[in-house]
Amino acid sequence: MVRDQQSGEIWWQIVGGLWRLFLVLFAMPVVVIVMMIPVVLGVVLWTELVPATTAEIVIPELKASVRLKLYDVWDVNHSGAYLVVDSPEGRTTGNLAGVPDWAHWSRTSLYLTEDGKIAVLGVAYSDYIVDPSQRTFEPLTGPVTSERWTYLGAFDGGHHLRFFSPQEQRECNPTAMDDDTRPEWARRQSRRRACDAEELAP
Repeated sequence: MVRDQQSGEIWWQIVGGLWRLFLVLFAMPVVVIVMMIPVVLGVVLWTELVPATTAEIVIPELKASVRLKLYDVWDVNHSGAYLVVDSPEGRTTGNLAGVPDWAHWSRTSLYLTEDGKIAVLGVAYSDYIVDPSQRTFEPLTGPVTSERWTYLGAFDGGHHLRFFSPQEQRECNPTAMDDDTRPEWARRQSRRRACDAEELAP
């Protein structure tokens, strides 16, 4: 009788030990997941709120500054590129379409138009016209007369983004396309599939 009682106690001890082991093994992944949630959320918020790289240029004629901000993005349909124009009239911000791979396709050219606006020519014909006086940011498409525009330079460099003046690099706007069928668009003579060192040499 005593032996049976001891055997029963040992059995329950074994069952209890296995149950505790099961609970520990089950709880460990849950604990890890719970601990990882704040980390993942922090990374997502960081990439959404803090640009990976940024560069800025001042346009004295307009008393305005233009800043290009590049964000790491999770959505392949979003370029992660934003242009911010600060002028005496206020701030104008717009998203540049372009391509999501700004690490290799970040070139964004700026021009001063004859009527005091800023033309922005980006990758793959992501072109815009910014009017600091009216604080408007609009797409620039179709036939455009651009011969009288003044080329100010271009943002380029991916993660090492900076602004290059006309004295540092020639005017060049990458289309990222093999078949270019838009001859009437702005600054047609500057469009190239890609802007390599030879194309950019002043």
